[in-house]
Amino acid sequence: HMSKGSDYSGIKIKAGEHNTITDVLDVLPSLPTMGDGFAKCFYKCPYLKSVPEGLFDNNADQITTLESAFSYITTGPLSVPGNLYKGMSKLTSISHLYDHSVPGSDIPDGWFEGNTVLTDVSYCFSNATLDKCGDNTFKDCTALSNIHEAFSSASINSIGNATFKNCTAITPVNSYFGTFSRIKCNSLGNETFANCTQLTSARDIFFYINIKRIGERTFANCVNIND
Repeated sequence: HMSKGSDYSGIKIKAGEHNTITDVLDVLPSLPTMGDGFAKCFYKCPYLKSVPEGLFDNNADQITTLESAFSYITTGPLSVPGNLYKGMSKLTSISHLYDHSVPGSDIPDGWFEGNTVLTDVSYCFSNATLDKCGDNTFKDCTALSNIHEAFSSASINSIGNATFKNCTAITPVNSYFGTFSRIKCNSLGNETFANCTQLTSARDIFFYINIKRIGERTFANCVNIND
């Protein structure tokens, strides 16, 4: 367990690989000098099963990246509170956030919706295993430019509607190459990339996929798609 009695020093949080932690009991204290220091904070904590509501609340307005924060939690399932990322007005990167992890909770609707400073979600759910990713996960993230392999090789029962709708900053080509490559998914919702006006290739997004149902209007108003 990790509680208020534990060593909450910035060095320990930044180190990651706390491979004996099973539950985080208390929210993290205010660490105002660690804007980028929460990257990998629970990286390779294979037995981690729960974190509390408000885990990051005391630092929400300072955190700039959560890269690999919950990656390689391989035994799972990890219970993730629905409001875990609220108030993160400076968060620009969640690259590899759940890479090779087993989030036990459904990803709620609108988890990062409307975050206008978020730029990088590459490999965010790559190789992750979960049941449901809700609607509007990254909708209206108007600065989002890198979705490279965001869901590659994941195993997800269903992904909701409008995952990247109105993400007008996604630009060709490497930034979105393989977004859903090698994924296993029963259902991908409607309007996944609607109004992503700078996309030029559908082929680069979907290859070697195993998606049983792809919803309607996937590329609605993507006026530059040429394949």
